[in-house]
Amino acid sequence: MTARFKISAILLGVSIPVFALPEVPDTISTQSLNEVVVNAKMQTTSPQKTSYVPTKLERQAASGGIDLLNRMAIPHISVDNATGKVETNSRKKVVVYIDGEKATDGELSAMRTDDVRRVEYLVYPTDPRFNHEHYVVNFVMAHYEYGGYSKLNAKESFLVGNSSAFVYGKMAYKRMTYDLNVSDRYSSRDHYGSFGSQKFHFPDGDVLRSTTIDDSRYESNNMTASFRAKYMTRKAMISNTVSLLASNVPHRDAEGRIVLTPSENSTAGDTYNSRNRNRTLSAQWSGAYYFRLNSGWSLAMMPTLQYAKNKNHSRYGSGLLSPIVNDADEDSYLGQFIFQLNKQIDSRNTVDINGYGVYNSSDIHYSGASPSNEKFRQFAGMLSAGYSLSLDKFYGRFVAAVVGETNKISGQRVSDVLPVIEANAQYSLNDKHSFDASVNFRTNMNDAGLKSPNMLRQNEFLYYEGNPDLKNSRTISADLSYTWLPCNKLSMSAEAGLFRIFDRPVPVFAPGAPNGMMLRRMENNGDYQCVNIGTSLTGRLLNGKLILSLKPQLWLYNTTGVYKETKRRFVYSAQASYYFGRFYATLSYTSDDSSPVQFSTNMTYTKEKDSYQLGIGWRNKHWNVKMTFANMFRTNWVSSTDYLRGRYFESTAHTIGINHRQYIVASVNYTFGFGKKIKRSDEISSAITAGSAILQ
Repeated sequence: MTARFKISAILLGVSIPVFALPEVPDTISTQSLNEVVVNAKMQTTSPQKTSYVPTKLERQAASGGIDLLNRMAIPHISVDNATGKVETNSRKKVVVYIDGEKATDGELSAMRTDDVRRVEYLVYPTDPRFNHEHYVVNFVMAHYEYGGYSKLNAKESFLVGNSSAFVYGKMAYKRMTYDLNVSDRYSSRDHYGSFGSQKFHFPDGDVLRSTTIDDSRYESNNMTASFRAKYMTRKAMISNTVSLLASNVPHRDAEGRIVLTPSENSTAGDTYNSRNRNRTLSAQWSGAYYFRLNSGWSLAMMPTLQYAKNKNHSRYGSGLLSPIVNDADEDSYLGQFIFQLNKQIDSRNTVDINGYGVYNSSDIHYSGASPSNEKFRQFAGMLSAGYSLSLDKFYGRFVAAVVGETNKISGQRVSDVLPVIEANAQYSLNDKHSFDASVNFRTNMNDAGLKSPNMLRQNEFLYYEGNPDLKNSRTISADLSYTWLPCNKLSMSAEAGLFRIFDRPVPVFAPGAPNGMMLRRMENNGDYQCVNIGTSLTGRLLNGKLILSLKPQLWLYNTTGVYKETKRRFVYSAQASYYFGRFYATLSYTSDDSSPVQFSTNMTYTKEKDSYQLGIGWRNKHWNVKMTFANMFRTNWVSSTDYLRGRYFESTAHTIGINHRQYIVASVNYTFGFGKKIKRSDEISSAITAGSAILQ
């Protein structure tokens, strides 16, 4: 028995005797009545939110929160079941909440979908619990008077070497709720890395470096544990969560052959080998507090404290040079505080003040080929004022803010202050038609690692370093959408959007490294713009047993600066779900895509393959068993191809991945409850991955 199966068995085994208590049935007496047929509205729209009620078939078949969103085929959003990513159709981030508290991947996986009462889609909500997020999906759940439930999951991805398991338990009594989540994710496969070509344009001539992969290895293990205690009344919520994360990646290895042109730069049989490993240990405490005060006041606060220990090791060697060894040892501390204070003046007018402060401290010791010690200190803060107007058919919101950031890297300080402006207007003719328009101007903060002054060597001809003078980029976006919900059987949305980044950071290459070698350095250069036009259609047929969805999109890209190009791309996705008895099946397809990259340190353009999958499952009151067959006619491991075309440097890299080749996923969920349900509830947050300022 392999290590990952032992871990899964232990996690699943120890939880059964702990939580195996019978679920107490509802004791309310009932009386038989004549049959009355009522066609309830399963979807409605208004100026402030659009609400969807999942069907019984969707709730029972879903394995978790993300899977439920995918099955509901909500027209406003796109759901990637493989990665858990939720976006608008314009590829804007959608933040998922459960009863007004921000959710994480572990929390959504552990959700008991039978407890979902409705799903709300909100745009620029006023509620302080949503912390000025632009796009929000909020699950409204059933609440437990006492008792709770336990959920156990085991998943194995055959042909790609992934497996995972988790145990989740929830216990409630009156106003207190306690949650515990323990999970493990393990990956092991002999396909990893990228291969292709790099062309160096040196003053004394060009060199073409081509590589292949003959052998590779990837292995990782991530274990998380979270515990939360939550107190709730009609006017207050006090939630505290402690999370622990242990991540170990002992192998990110590849070896193969190098061919250099002109041939005098190499000899026959030149080979390379790359070895990388890293380890992370982190602990985090986070709070979520909400108080509904008197006289229309309400307050939300979200503090976070985190410590992380990161260790990275990389070694690159070839027949052309001595081994390049780079080691990094980092201690990272993070403190964050977010608050929002609302005042509802009357039923129409609301004002609010929102602010956050975050302090990040990293001490990094580099050893090996480029030894150094670096200290990174960052403080960022924002203070905003907002106003919302809510009428019967209209909702409008305006926010003005000031954002500031100061960085101190190895004694050098850089600061930036800029305004933020957001405006949104929503109009609803009735509960079937609504329009939404928004515009915002804000900034993209650069990661700490991009500003490191340290210089590291990547291969025979290439070095890279950070840029302490790298500036944050300003962005502007505008979106327009229309929603039509004519009946329970049909839903549609149409949207158009514009997004532009000014003076964005891009990788710039020049022969400025030691001995005239090539140096990659991030610099602000040129703009990035994309325009999208698309629609989303969902139809429910055969009394809701057959659900069809289609999302076509047209994307127009334009970039300026050293990587100037114009592209146009039509993409689409389609899905069909069918429910028959206790069985269900889902067939989905996503077209291939290619586009300029908004941000990257090593590419400016990428092409991804299409993907398709068939899922078949069976469920009853406690069990949910599912088999997924993905890309079954494709054995190639290449997932995407990345390009960069510059004055001194060009590259083509074929990346090995698992999402676009054949694999089979077997997933088993076992859920059992104990207690009595009333009102609504939520789940626990799982641990989040700690950030790092190590130069990559």
